[in-house]
Amino acid sequence: MQSNRGCRGRCTFCSVRNVNGFKVRGRNINSVVDEIKTLYEKYGITHIMWLDDDLFYPEKRAISLFQEIIKNNLKITWDASNGVIASAITPELLSAASESGCVGLHLGLETGNPEILKDIKKPSTLAQFRRAKELLDQYPHIFIKGFLIIGFPNETLNQLLDTVKFALELEFHWYPLQILAPLPNTDITNSMIKQGLISEDAITASFQGEAAGSQSAKGGSLRQRELSEKMTAKPFENLFETHDLNYVPTATELRELWFVIDYKINYEKLLKINHPAKIGNIAKMLKQITDDYTFENSLGNLFMAVLEQKFDHKEECLRRLKLAEEFLNRSAYWQKRFEVLQMANIINHIKKSL
Repeated sequence: MQSNRGCRGRCTFCSVRNVNGFKVRGRNINSVVDEIKTLYEKYGITHIMWLDDDLFYPEKRAISLFQEIIKNNLKITWDASNGVIASAITPELLSAASESGCVGLHLGLETGNPEILKDIKKPSTLAQFRRAKELLDQYPHIFIKGFLIIGFPNETLNQLLDTVKFALELEFHWYPLQILAPLPNTDITNSMIKQGLISEDAITASFQGEAAGSQSAKGGSLRQRELSEKMTAKPFENLFETHDLNYVPTATELRELWFVIDYKINYEKLLKINHPAKIGNIAKMLKQITDDYTFENSLGNLFMAVLEQKFDHKEECLRRLKLAEEFLNRSAYWQKRFEVLQMANIINHIKKSL
């Protein structure tokens, strides 16, 4: 569903203002609630996904919308998938959101480096992200994702490490990660063309990262890469350990860094998480990624085994571990990554503890 169009932000990489104009236009609240009532009463819809680019604008309107959902006793749950603005989150707004059925929020973080954050004109600071985390921690049932982008112009390894460290500090449930896609007629794209960093022919609206996977027969870009390197893997390294941290990675190297960063912020951290509610929420998502969106995913099955062990589900832990090793043994792609990131230690630790 969509309750408004547009966004107050002026992020240099985003095309929302090009499409929807510079203002946020909101629908009549009664119209929105009537639509939800129809979906709920006539069609039995009990969960909705807000597609708004700025769901919390303005705050009073957003609170009124959530209060009307509560007032009408609509037993729904909802999530906001396009990324809410962290600086817009207040105790009053979050309370109304939770009571009206909020079970998931996506926040547009993009980077953990303060200079890049300022350059791309994000409407939130690191301090405001930290404040949002403090408020969100009071609602453990809400699944929090933090959108991240790597590959900003002249971004160094050290700046990328800032993003890794900040993501781990915030401890959100999951971080969708992508490589910067230069969208037509955005400020960042025009600047990159002027600097000679890209040509106009290179402009694309397509996703440039290694997607987690796909429900299509081909299985997404990650699966295609794995299949092409099943017998012989291309060189793979952790640039954070092999290069000077002031180094600016190439476009090709960014694809390898995508895997390293994704591993650090979404998988390796699971070794230290023990909160039952958080483990349960992450396990649901990881199961979907591993079983529905990807094929023969050794990494996903290994960390499903990690999570099942935390729940003391011995049989399922062993089943997942067996799958992880099975896929690992027949793929040079996975073997190379397990070797560089030392994931064999995790396998051995699980076996010793069972």
